[in-house]
Amino acid sequence: MDAQKVLKFLKLDNIFDHLSGYIEDRVAILKLELQEEAASFGAKILLLGIMFMLGLAGLLFLSIAMAIFLNIILNHSFGGFLIVGGFYLVLTVIAYSLKDNESIKNSLYKTIGQSKEKEN
Repeated sequence: MDAQKVLKFLKLDNIFDHLSGYIEDRVAILKLELQEEAASFGAKILLLGIMFMLGLAGLLFLSIAMAIFLNIILNHSFGGFLIVGGFYLVLTVIAYSLKDNESIKNSLYKTIGQSKEKEN
């Protein structure tokens, strides 16, 4: 007996066509889902970048305003800028000294993990 006749007798001759169509449809759905996730991720990254830049600009202008205000109070032409710059230098040294702190790393990992769980 021929294999084609057996498949036709058992009405399985079209199953391979349906199965390949099903697989192609699943691949197409997966591609669309990946494109959607990539677009969502890209939009989040873009929004975070814009928020970062706006926050940085705000911090810059507030720092300049604070330095000018301190210049007026101190009646000095650059003392306020030195104070504000020194403040940021102290913050930088503190952040650098805490970079290897395990408790801070663990709390950051937990926070990131919780934010990922909220997204799902």
